Amino acid sequence: MTSRWLVEVANHRELDIQWRAFSLEILNADNEVPEKYVELQKFGHRALRPVAYLTAQNRNNDVAEFYTALGAAVHVEGERWSDELIAKALRTAGAQDAIDAIDDPSYDAKVAATHEHAYELAGPDVGAPIIELLPGRHAIFGPVLAEIPRGEDAVKIFDATVTLTQIPAFKELKRGRTADAITS
Repeated sequence: MTSRWLVEVANHRELDIQWRAFSLEILNADNEVPEKYVELQKFGHRALRPVAYLTAQNRNNDVAEFYTALGAAVHVEGERWSDELIAKALRTAGAQDAIDAIDDPSYDAKVAATHEHAYELAGPDVGAPIIELLPGRHAIFGPVLAEIPRGEDAVKIFDATVTLTQIPAFKELKRGRTADAITS
């Protein structure tokens, strides 16, 4: 939802969204992960290898298209994670040359590096999504959204988020999750 919100905000503000890898598998490496999430994290990490491949070639637009296709398949269409799903999303994004990266562990170091960069900027005890609003200075976990804000609401949330991240004393704002996500 956060990625789709940022794309919406980009329609109203001059944003240069740079898509990067953040691995829940790396984040949870030292934690006990419920069995139902182990396979999801594995495939999520495998999907980040093509992101590292594309990022190394400065193909940010292809990364954006891949994330969009993958997110739509998983979160809207309800498809199960698999290598074929990752490959299908890469083909949909016009980045089929990145398919071989799914099985190439040489990209794991690049995934780890972008993950660590985000983690260093956002601090401990965070998850995904992480957004870096002021490059090299501040990043935050969230906002976590139950639906995609549109138009003025999207911009209001963005402006408030930017304002909060500029204040060093600000650390966290949260409310309980009481509703299912609305994906349309």
